[in-house]
Parts: sequence; C-alpha cells; structure tokens
Amino acid sequence: MNWIVKILFGVSTLFLMIVIILILVGKLTFGYGLGDIFYLIILVFVTLVISITFFLTMKFDFNKNKILSGFIAILLILVIYIYARLLTVDRGAEYKWDGHIFLSYSSKRNELKLTYHIMDVVPFVYFPFEGIFLKQQRKENARAIKQNKKG
Repeated sequence: MNWIVKILFGVSTLFLMIVIILILVGKLTFGYGLGDIFYLIILVFVTLVISITFFLTMKFDFNKNKILSGFIAILLILVIYIYARLLTVDRGAEYKWDGHIFLSYSSKRNELKLTYHIMDVVPFVYFPFEGIFLKQQRKENARAIKQNKKG
C-alpha cells in the first residue's frame, strides 16, 4: 500500500476518533443541540467505514493502481476537511462559531454579562437579587468586566 494512503488512513481515523471523544465529553459541538446526535451517528458510521476500508485494502498494491490510491487519498482529505468545517465555521445556530474550537462553559462570565445588561435596563431598582442588592451587584459586575477586558 502506498505510504501516503497509509498515513492518511491513520490521520483521518485518529482525527475522527478524537472528535468523537471530545463531542462525548462536551468539549466540541456541531452547534445544533440535540441535532448533534444525528451528526455524531454519521461520524461514527464514517469512522467505521474508513476503518473497514483500511483493513480491506491492506492487501491491494496501490503502487500498481495509482488512480485508486489518489481517489482514496482525496476522499480521506475531504472527510477531514468537511468535519473540521462542521465543527468550526459551519456550526449551527445554537452554538455559533465564536472563533474558538473548544466550547467554554464559563457560566460566571455569562451570568455577569446578563446581570450587567439587566442593570442597564433597570438602573435603580432595590430588590434582592440572590441576596445582594442590584446596585451593589452592578458595581461588582462592572469591576469584573473591566478586569476581564484587561486580562
């Protein structure tokens, strides 16, 4: 088997396995919420097809059949490209692309932004918000947002 095709089989299988693990752990997403299950099923199927194809083509001599070797190499590169795009730029509406490959569940940062925006709409309301007055919370949030922008 041509060594380029062997390397591409290994790289694509490793890439897809890492993507499956990171999706199951919750670090990657296709951006469709529960619709990610559909893409995950297809991803597992593609990974199995690539693995089975590797074991079936181990006996073929790709040095004699260079067209088949080139076709398989192009398909493997295309699979890596398509899944890399689906996980980054072409994410769905639920988790849109924000320039980061991995998801960051920074609930504290989102909570600060939400409270800060609430305070912009209702600036001088004095009712308890999680045990703290909103006016005091606004000062703390403004301080935290300034620190996040610096760091």
